[in-house]
Amino acid sequence: MGRIPTTPDGKPIMDSVQSDIDEQALREIAFVTGGSFFRAVDTDSLRSIYSEIDSMEKKEVKVTTFTDATEWMHLPLLIACIALMIEQTLRLTLLNRLP
Repeated sequence: MGRIPTTPDGKPIMDSVQSDIDEQALREIAFVTGGSFFRAVDTDSLRSIYSEIDSMEKKEVKVTTFTDATEWMHLPLLIACIALMIEQTLRLTLLNRLP
């Protein structure tokens, strides 16, 4: 990975990057899928695109939330197993001698 150029105070230097995109192919994909193609060349056109996207049809999205539950059954099970082992040990040793 390359280094990100920074100013003397540590802020990254932002610059435009020329990219070769197949704009015609993207337009065709948008047409075939029923979508829209947007091309922003400057800040004003980007604001205009955001405004147009914001005005498009909005639909309600159902959100499902999942809760990660922590299982605590292992602790009582461990205590029960230890108690059972102690009981068996006492039965075979100390309790075996008592009348």
